Amino acid sequence: MSLRKKTGFTLLETIVAVGVLLVAIVGPLSLASFGLKANSSAKNNLIAGYLAQEGIELVRAIRGNNNLQGLNWVEGMAPPNFLPGQCQSADGCYIGFSFPSLTNFTLSQCVSAPVIPNTSEKCPFLMFDAATGLYNYSSGQTSVFTRRINTTNLNSNETKATV
Repeated sequence: MSLRKKTGFTLLETIVAVGVLLVAIVGPLSLASFGLKANSSAKNNLIAGYLAQEGIELVRAIRGNNNLQGLNWVEGMAPPNFLPGQCQSADGCYIGFSFPSLTNFTLSQCVSAPVIPNTSEKCPFLMFDAATGLYNYSSGQTSVFTRRINTTNLNSNETKATV
């Protein structure tokens, strides 16, 4: 009797080969997906930090303008027809400005109803203007960012601003 050599793959060998291929393909793809999500999150955190810094600089610009005019710096935190200290309310306020003039401020109190469902955020979304590369409240595509400014009187000479 002669024994013939059988060639080919058994079912077990095929299953193992498919499993190895799946691990080789799915692993790098999931790593790439995680990397893209982390990159997007890091980008948004960086932009949020810069927008908060800009909010602080706007408050400082109001303070400087009022100081030059001999006014109490908090006066700039209340637009016409609003009570002084509107940024001291729990809802806070937001400051818009026209670029490149940093003296043309638009100060508005945040609305009383949340603008984001199931949250307490009451300030409007900032918009990104791709033509100028700037965030504002009047033109561009709506972004995921809001900016609320609150002020608190610490004593008769100090006020704390939180962005």
